[in-house]
Amino acid sequence: MVNRLKEYWFGILMCFIVIVCLIYSLIVVMSPHSDGQMRGFAPCTYELAINLSQQGGQSKVWGVAGAVTQANLCYVGVIRKGVELWVKGKQPTPWANYMYEPESFYEDENVEPISKELLEANLLDDEEGEVVKIVDEKVEEVAGSSVSEGVNIKNVGEGSNEQM
Repeated sequence: MVNRLKEYWFGILMCFIVIVCLIYSLIVVMSPHSDGQMRGFAPCTYELAINLSQQGGQSKVWGVAGAVTQANLCYVGVIRKGVELWVKGKQPTPWANYMYEPESFYEDENVEPISKELLEANLLDDEEGEVVKIVDEKVEEVAGSSVSEGVNIKNVGEGSNEQM
């Protein structure tokens, strides 16, 4: 047994590292990255977006790699903080600080409905209107009925915003 460990120690170590990286990747991918209260990974993602936008459209490989590395270190810090809070008994599970139901930045009440002026400003020309009519007819044939709510796309070119 000891001889096998001496022979395969590097492979065992590499498998352990790969498994830890996969678990980390799954945690980061499955967690929300935008939240109205800026909890969990949201601040890290926000900083990553700022750092990447500061790179400009140029191909600054090291700048982008540095921004991504900084974001990953921030993600690891969030995970570490969750485990620390769990060990201290301040939260019920180690993932409670980054696995949650995110809150929106905007309340549904504040969203403005589509106005007639907006529709008139974005009128379809005749050719686009014909394509929309054909697509809409095919959708009605397949679905059997049209969408119950929304803007009547068939009449957008005519400046109408009637509900279906």
